[in-house]
Amino acid sequence: MNKLDDVLYLSKMQLVIYLEDIDRNFTAGNNTTTDSLFNEVASLLDRLKNLKNVSFVLTVKEDLYGLIRIAEHMEFVSSLPHKHVTNLINKFRDVHLKQFDYIDSVTPEVRGNRLGMQQLSPDEYAYNWDVAAGITSKEPINVMASFLDNPRTLKIVFRRTRQAWRTLYGEIDFDDLLIANVIRFVSPNTFLYINENLAKIRLFGLHKKSNDKDHPFTDDPLYIGLKNTTVGHNPDNIFTLVNFLFPGWEYRKSQRCQCHAARGGAIRD
Repeated sequence: MNKLDDVLYLSKMQLVIYLEDIDRNFTAGNNTTTDSLFNEVASLLDRLKNLKNVSFVLTVKEDLYGLIRIAEHMEFVSSLPHKHVTNLINKFRDVHLKQFDYIDSVTPEVRGNRLGMQQLSPDEYAYNWDVAAGITSKEPINVMASFLDNPRTLKIVFRRTRQAWRTLYGEIDFDDLLIANVIRFVSPNTFLYINENLAKIRLFGLHKKSNDKDHPFTDDPLYIGLKNTTVGHNPDNIFTLVNFLFPGWEYRKSQRCQCHAARGGAIRD
């Protein structure tokens, strides 16, 4: 790199190297390895900070202090307004559901109820979405919006969902796919735990009884293991999304969680 720096100096040129999303390029569930790799990257960049004609630009989350501490300049991306995010989510859903609406037997009203949305007229939807009756902080649509207020997270969730939908449409439910990707990128350890225990999680709660009507099965090792993966997040918000995918986890049964995916998605059946 020193030789390259000299060549750039003689050529009167500057080189800018972008390192994007390196915080998403490591395997979830192995924090020791992940921290070690981050420290190696930070150490490398620290050694290269004396280069005069080579600059590095990183896009990472705020809690990677090992990388942030070596930065000479920082710029924080502002959170998106909640109303704006909910509108983006619904427009994203509309575009992709209408693309293959001939295979969708679920009505918009039923889909809206599953996500916790009250169906509104176009005018009401456009101007009063954030005050719509029936949307509460514990509904899936609100939880998703709170998790996707970061533009980086919103973009990668939308992009991965769109890419998968192009291949999987007709085989799984779109809303299930979207929420699975929210969990994957917001709480990767939770996603990994679900993936490793999928068979048990799908059957969880179907053949058990509990004396605690509000919080059944909270002493079950499977439940405890899943809850331990939510560190850094409000467990109730993560479980709202898990409940959407696996109704057996639902604390309080509702009409929403009894609606199964129309396209035979094994995740909800």
